[in-house]
Amino acid sequence: MKKNENNIMYKKVYETIKELSTVMSFYIVSNCQNGYIELVIEKAGLKLFIHDYEYYGRTGYRRPENLQRIINRNKIEKSLYIGYPR
Repeated sequence: MKKNENNIMYKKVYETIKELSTVMSFYIVSNCQNGYIELVIEKAGLKLFIHDYEYYGRTGYRRPENLQRIINRNKIEKSLYIGYPR
């Protein structure tokens, strides 16, 4: 997938995250395998906008535990979770 040069983002996602990042911070929590988030961030050009991330492939923990790790590590007091709650 790394060599694939196709655009993997939905339209306007980059622009939207870039604009919103001026007023809020972005974090990623996922149940994905090791290395997937890093690859998506790199291919989408989002490195400047994603402050931290955590995922099952790195920790062995599911999404709720990884979400708590992000909150604790970054001392987040208010948050909004957007995603599919599996």
